[in-house]
Amino acid sequence: MSCSEYLLDHPQILTGKTVIELGAGSALPSMIAFQFCAEVTATDLDHVLKITRKSIELNKNALKSTIKVSECNWDDPNLNSRFDGFTKYSSFLF
Repeated sequence: MSCSEYLLDHPQILTGKTVIELGAGSALPSMIAFQFCAEVTATDLDHVLKITRKSIELNKNALKSTIKVSECNWDDPNLNSRFDGFTKYSSFLF
């Protein structure tokens, strides 16, 4: 079962949560999660984020608000400080 299918089958795990998707790509799980969550941030490498943003833009009419998009590069020496607030206050990471 894919992450997207699992989220659709178990929306109760997302209700009211703050979510970060790591390696979002087309951001399908983020868009599904956003239907049930308080807040979603889709992350990926900088060169992939153009696809992520385009996918979210193409589906904006189905979304209640805007999904946040942020670069996440595992080689970034400042990654911990950049995402400190995310990881402290997020309830769900996928």
